[in-house]
Amino acid sequence: MGARWAPDHLSRKAFTNRVYWAARAETSGTALPLFMFRRSDRQIVGGLTLDNIRRGPSQAGTLGYWVGEHFARQGFMREAIAALVHHAFQVMDLSRIEAACLPENVASRGVLEKSGFKYEASRRVICRSTTVGAIMCSTPICAMIGVGARILARVRKRAAGVCRHQIF
Repeated sequence: MGARWAPDHLSRKAFTNRVYWAARAETSGTALPLFMFRRSDRQIVGGLTLDNIRRGPSQAGTLGYWVGEHFARQGFMREAIAALVHHAFQVMDLSRIEAACLPENVASRGVLEKSGFKYEASRRVICRSTTVGAIMCSTPICAMIGVGARILARVRKRAAGVCRHQIF
């Protein structure tokens, strides 16, 4: 089962707003929004965003993604997540990437786990608002803890003083 989009999600106005948001977020360094294209014919396959990028002690970001129905379960998203994770840890020097998915979206959780993310917890969120009240559900939180480039450099420097052979 796919994501639940807002009724106006595919409208021209909503798309224009997302484009403006993406430009501002990338410029400010708070997000890295990307589209995926199939190499063979440059067909758009989906998109992923590293959002809520936090600097300082946390050095973290939140992964969000979508893939077109015709391209699901063909490995495109797993390949894209691997590339983004590598970039986030090695180039952006992040130490943690988080992702969440709806509990019923088994495929989404599967691609996260196959990409190395580990289930951490569930958080209660509002899944749907009704005239009577909010319907709550638990959303699985998966995270990948990585060794950022700065941390790896410190470990290598310390190890070089103790080891006579290269360990990395």
